[in-house]
Amino acid sequence: MRAAAADAERLMNKMGIDVALITEATRTLAHGYQRYDAGRAAILVRYGVESKALHAVGETVAVQIGELGIVSTYWSPNECIEKSLSNLDAVIRMRPDAKWLVGGDLNVGLEPIVRFDSLNWRKQRRMEAAQPVIDSYGFSIWNNNFPTCYHMGYATINDYTLTLSIDVVGWNIVNTPTMDDHQFIVF
Repeated sequence: MRAAAADAERLMNKMGIDVALITEATRTLAHGYQRYDAGRAAILVRYGVESKALHAVGETVAVQIGELGIVSTYWSPNECIEKSLSNLDAVIRMRPDAKWLVGGDLNVGLEPIVRFDSLNWRKQRRMEAAQPVIDSYGFSIWNNNFPTCYHMGYATINDYTLTLSIDVVGWNIVNTPTMDDHQFIVF
């Protein structure tokens, strides 16, 4: 995990990243960044970028930068998804008319990126719970159909970028080997 954190820090500095959403986070601090965290979710904000903590509950953390609410969340594949959905809902309800960016390791398939019938029964149940919540807020999903995670020989889309009332530019999976199962996503 420390090697993966060092990998991420190198990429952040090389690319001049101001805000990073991290999941399955270690307690390692990235030099030059303020860290906000909750459980296995963290947001790193470069020093000098004005930010304010909004919320931290379970494995969901939120900060405000300007008029934008930013959320990092981890939805464990081994835990009940309803708790994770409730934590996200609590954050969004804090500022229902705000602009939001949500990123995280959701361990779920979301349409139209992933087809329901392509999932195993466990992920189908998770999708049945998550999809209506995502749809009810009107989130835009910025992923394409390329895998974000390679675990135990399987390629999956576990990591999502969702927005409400904003667009992202240049959403891309960084094509570089990582010390983790997950790929870096930038925009």
